[in-house]
Amino acid sequence: MRRGLRFLRQQLPQILATRTDVLSPSMVRIIGELIDDWEYLDERIERITDEIETLARADENCRRLMTVPGIGRSLPARW
Repeated sequence: MRRGLRFLRQQLPQILATRTDVLSPSMVRIIGELIDDWEYLDERIERITDEIETLARADENCRRLMTVPGIGRSLPARW
């Protein structure tokens, strides 16, 4: 498997499905549950990020701060 988080995310489900000779059923279940947690956290981070961005768009001071190099990231194009 190639190194890197992106490749792990892409290949882990296939590895769990095909490498039953190496991993016990309990380990496959545990890793599967961790994958589910990982996906849930990704979705939660996305929701909270959207909420924070909405709050920042509504506040003039936040909008100004977000444009200062080194303080905030540039506002996304959708702003």
